[in-house]
Formats: sequence, structure tokens, C-alpha cells
Amino acid sequence: MLLGLNLERFRAGMLVGVSLYKWLKTQMDKEM
Repeated sequence: MLLGLNLERFRAGMLVGVSLYKWLKTQMDKEM
């Protein structure tokens, strides 16, 4: 049960990280 919860949190963190990375990338492209 605990392992499943950690897996869900890890996946959620990955999604947030990916979206944040994409947003930062677009911001950098605008600056250029």
C-alpha cells in the first residue's frame, strides 16, 4: 500500500517536473 502511494507521488512529481521544464523552455525561447 505504501509502495503504491509512493509510486503515485513519484509519477505526479514527474508530470509536474516535465510540465515545468516545458514551461521554462518556452520562456527561454521567448527571451531569445
